Amino acid sequence: MLPVIADDASIALLYCSHMNQLHAMRVFTRVVDLASFNLAARQLGMSAAAVTRSVGTLEAHLNMRLLNRTTRSLSLTDVGREYLDGCRAIIEKLDEIESNLLETTRDPQGALVQTERVNGLELSDCTN
Repeated sequence: MLPVIADDASIALLYCSHMNQLHAMRVFTRVVDLASFNLAARQLGMSAAAVTRSVGTLEAHLNMRLLNRTTRSLSLTDVGREYLDGCRAIIEKLDEIESNLLETTRDPQGALVQTERVNGLELSDCTN
């Protein structure tokens, strides 16, 4: 059997799907931390409807309810509590990786070469 080779469109779709899921995980954790869809929406710069839709889409993707919600209260289901722990671990690790990458790109690397012309001759001094 020949291996299946993904085209650019399917790779882009998979990438967007995972990015949307990661975004939904961040939204979900914010909702839980603040115990409010409205407060989470305000902090994330989103509409309350978009936050509700994001958590609903995440629940549909997982085919399980993560939150019990009424007009007055919000609580995690047992599965939601377990998923929240996983979300936090993933988000923390991703943020750590990105922070480390940004640090390495800010720190100068390599040899510094200073060149001067003295009496028509070029002199180099390498400093590490």
